[in-house]
Amino acid sequence: MWDRLRPSPATLGTASAGEGMVVGIIDTGYSPGHPSFAADASYSNPTRRRAKTFNTTCQEGQGFPTSTCNLKVIGCKFFYRGMGNESTIATNYPNETLSCSDAAGHGSHTASTAAGNWGVAVPGDKYGPQWTAKLSGAAPRARIVSYKALWGGSGTAADIIAALEAAVQDGVDVINYSVGSSQGESLRDIISEAFMQAARAGILCVASAGNDGDTGTVTNSMPWAVTVAASTHDRTLSARFSVSGSDFVGASVNRKGVGPAPAVLAVAAAKEGANLTEANLCYANTLNPALVTGKIVICDRGIIPRVDKSKNVAAAGGVGMVMLNTPDTPDNTVADTHSVPSVHLKAAYRDPVRQLASQPDASGVITEFFPAYGNTAPQIAAFSSRGPTRAAGGRLLKPDITAPGQDILAAWAPRQDFNPNFAIVSGTSMSSPHVAGIAVLLRQRFPRWSPMAIKSAMMTSAYQTTRTGNTGQVFGDPFDFGSGHVDPLKALNPGLVFDSNFEDWQNFLCGVERKPEDTWCSVCDVSPAKCNPDNFNAPSISLPDLQPGLKRSFTRVVQPGLKRSFTRVVQNVELGRNATFTASVSFNSGNASAYLSAEVSPATFTVNRGRIKTLTISITVKPGAPFGTYMFGAITWTSNLGSTARIPLAVKTVPFATVPASVTLSTAQQPSVSGRYSVTAAFSGTLELTAYGAVPAVVVTGTASDKSSFLGFSVPEGLAYARFALFAQDYSGNPELDLFVFNPTLTAVWQSAQPGSDEAVLMRNPSPGQYILQVYANYSSTAIPELKARLSLHPICI
Repeated sequence: MWDRLRPSPATLGTASAGEGMVVGIIDTGYSPGHPSFAADASYSNPTRRRAKTFNTTCQEGQGFPTSTCNLKVIGCKFFYRGMGNESTIATNYPNETLSCSDAAGHGSHTASTAAGNWGVAVPGDKYGPQWTAKLSGAAPRARIVSYKALWGGSGTAADIIAALEAAVQDGVDVINYSVGSSQGESLRDIISEAFMQAARAGILCVASAGNDGDTGTVTNSMPWAVTVAASTHDRTLSARFSVSGSDFVGASVNRKGVGPAPAVLAVAAAKEGANLTEANLCYANTLNPALVTGKIVICDRGIIPRVDKSKNVAAAGGVGMVMLNTPDTPDNTVADTHSVPSVHLKAAYRDPVRQLASQPDASGVITEFFPAYGNTAPQIAAFSSRGPTRAAGGRLLKPDITAPGQDILAAWAPRQDFNPNFAIVSGTSMSSPHVAGIAVLLRQRFPRWSPMAIKSAMMTSAYQTTRTGNTGQVFGDPFDFGSGHVDPLKALNPGLVFDSNFEDWQNFLCGVERKPEDTWCSVCDVSPAKCNPDNFNAPSISLPDLQPGLKRSFTRVVQPGLKRSFTRVVQNVELGRNATFTASVSFNSGNASAYLSAEVSPATFTVNRGRIKTLTISITVKPGAPFGTYMFGAITWTSNLGSTARIPLAVKTVPFATVPASVTLSTAQQPSVSGRYSVTAAFSGTLELTAYGAVPAVVVTGTASDKSSFLGFSVPEGLAYARFALFAQDYSGNPELDLFVFNPTLTAVWQSAQPGSDEAVLMRNPSPGQYILQVYANYSSTAIPELKARLSLHPICI
């Protein structure tokens, strides 16, 4: 792709890839002086295609004069007022300085992945003599502006929005946002709407999909942004743990090995009085230094961050760590940067390792890491958040696309406990800047394309099968990877693009989340088709509520051939002039073809370059289709000039044709009220309903000795819905609280991190058991005297 962007055959692709473009990174800042961000004489202030010179500022900070920026990182700004004042940062984040400098490393990693310099050498003595590597960002000649809105890895909506506003004013071409989101069932939160305004200003916004791994956990589901999942590459980084004559290989990036050294189970080395469950997970202050010093400690994976386990082992005097997956945790292994030599092993090794380490005088060795190549790839990373999205009632297909996000080597901030320049890290935070950098290159190549045209080009040209190892295998479904894995070269000639603009986004919001104050939604009353979310011109299709019969009564007669029809508008961007496109339909999930069919009208059409064509797509649900199960497929347009444009399709059939999402009754003026609502069934026979009244909340309180406290809730069987909530009325001064909910097996976590004290986590069909709630007093230097949480449990009513 780089070679396709060079101005002449005599110019190296690396010397021009991203030239003149600017990417904004909203993150933890950047590491000045890192070679990924160095500027030489070949750099100059980028001249904008919009006939002006790019102007930004380099904000002065503590130990950070304005001369720190250069012609590679041409500007930086930091935002902290949402956290409090200068003393708040100093007190809560002692490793931070009030400047653009990156103390966490995360922002340096994402910035260098998107647009770091080409050919940056990783010193061999830092990762061992067997490792030689050179780094490059996806758009190595692009300029960077760093917007520091995260401190210690956390941030407030106020600071993030301020950073977005600054990026819009500066006029960057692409924004990378490798930040998790508490966005759940709404696209109307303030951060989402701020990103919509950035996209309206012509900036392509790229965001990470989240690292929760489970179905339905994808975040940053904004239709005006690119939501990126994480996948693997063909390289694995491994180390060997040898104990009592047996060898076990797992994920690792150890620069040095350790051992022979005594091996001990963490639970057997617990402090007196420590919680043994927490000790087994290597929580802080649970390990006895007298039993740990000089030893390799065996910890279970789960609950606390993986890297915190090795930090806690080191704090207790341990010299190495083995982390074991359990039957209840994801079985992927991750090569993290740890505080002591460590190796991460699969669950299959758990029992034999624990048995061997339990023997008297057990001794172990952890080797330095060794790379291996040729693995089957890509695969979706186990931690990558999946669809369907809860936003827009599931009428968006998210994530949009995937890119490498596991074991990514890139720049890092100086640290005392590891290589001060580089780190190997995993997450959708790492996959997002890959796509942001590719988007920069597409903007360079097609300066007149809109943000959504670039998004479409990447999505419709993506691939869905493995490229190395066992090749040709489909490695997921649309809820894993959206359209598939980004293919930079094919994105240069997508054939067709599906474009949308601010008016389209507003109409979509009117169709899925209309509010009384949305005066612009009056267009929906005049032209309902404009606000029909099925007609939103996305390069994907999600129909979460298709019915095989539609009859407004409690009796249904299945009608073969019943259709739902909607439109898409395509624009010919084929590199030739005129092109003829032909549509084909495929279904790739089980027996979906037995229950679904799709038609495109016209099936074949000819259109001039740059012209648009409106298409009608009809999805037919056949009799006997199962309820409540998603089925997947795709529609592909192939041109006579060789390009292909593919959009994924997700369809779920439901037993009700129409049912209100919620019914609100107020008892403020009288002790009892009644209401009426209508439903339309999609099956024949008798509809039996059981009525339940409002459910009072269960209140649990606890005293927080620090800024964080754990509370327990018991959830019984047979629930359709559970709501965990904090209310500002329960706290004085509306402190900044965040709510985290862990499931009974401690394998999943949900979070709500809105500004203030009003937080809520909503669960449909929750598994029974004991749930753990963590309430964290974020950005506050004082403890909350009493924590209070409320749980509403709604039984299944049908």
